[in-house]
Amino acid sequence: MARVRRKLGCMESEDSEDRSDGDARLIEMCNRIFPRLTPVYAAVGLLLLLSTPFYGWWVMLPVIVDGAKAALAHRMAQTSKNPQLVYVTDQYTSVVLIGTAIFFAGGASSPFFPFMAAFAGLFPVLFNRRHVRRSFALLVITCAITALGPARPIEYEMFFRLGTLVCLMFALRVFATELMNSDLQYRAASLVDGLTGLANRRSFESELAALNTRFAERPMAAALIVGDIDHFKKVNDEHGHAVGDRVLKDVAHELTRAFRSEDSAYRIGGEEFAFIALGVTPELAEGMADAIRDRITVSYPAGLDISMSFGVAMYHPGESTKKWFRRSDAALFEAKRAGRNRVTMATSTQ
Repeated sequence: MARVRRKLGCMESEDSEDRSDGDARLIEMCNRIFPRLTPVYAAVGLLLLLSTPFYGWWVMLPVIVDGAKAALAHRMAQTSKNPQLVYVTDQYTSVVLIGTAIFFAGGASSPFFPFMAAFAGLFPVLFNRRHVRRSFALLVITCAITALGPARPIEYEMFFRLGTLVCLMFALRVFATELMNSDLQYRAASLVDGLTGLANRRSFESELAALNTRFAERPMAAALIVGDIDHFKKVNDEHGHAVGDRVLKDVAHELTRAFRSEDSAYRIGGEEFAFIALGVTPELAEGMADAIRDRITVSYPAGLDISMSFGVAMYHPGESTKKWFRRSDAALFEAKRAGRNRVTMATSTQ
């Protein structure tokens, strides 16, 4: 469960956050949000353009710079090793640039002043908790400076407008944060097998799709191990489904203890499990599967004499991850056919 939460870049566990998975979530959210924000910023830009006879034409300059900067940042983040830094920098400078435009368009008395609240709702969607706190502090400070306006005497009405805006920003931040946390929890639940606590088939297929892209850019040594509990139907028939569920839980517990922390374990079917191990040799991958097989045999899940069969396939550069999975599944079938309770390595021709 914790691993799936890290895959979603959950804001509640910053210290253990998997950066690459958090970056993937950030890019996904930005790809969904930015196209929808374009009309909003275009409308604000048009309104500022119409206001230039009153506030001066150069008020448009920060908006134009911000639009070009945002487009560049969005493009850079797709290939950057640290997209979080790209987007944080982009949003910080957007706050300053938009605030500058509103400052010279009347400050707190400007009709555009409330637009600054939009950033308060955007930050929790994009960033983890640390960056949300910092960006919100910057936003409040910028709004306070923006409220002054150019060469204006300080009026009580300005403080009321600033106070109203800050309250609105706090409300948007709370709503956006809770909605984002709810979405993360829902997505985590949809990726976790409720019985065993392992990642489920949906998560497995998502990981294969991600690896397909990753391997295309940089091939690496990797093993896909598929395991199946031998004669599991007999367990259900003779002992009942409650005992069968206990067997699955105990097997999953042993599997999580047997693998390295950087490896991924999944329950992909009724009694079928899969494991992805990166940076391993064929000998190590086969040894890992065999060690797990021994571990299951001596642990007696639910107090029963249980064994497992495994098929192991090494990734071949250039092949799709779907074919990779088919080869490991075919190796598992061979292990079953050869008598069960064994490990079979996939051949290159499978």
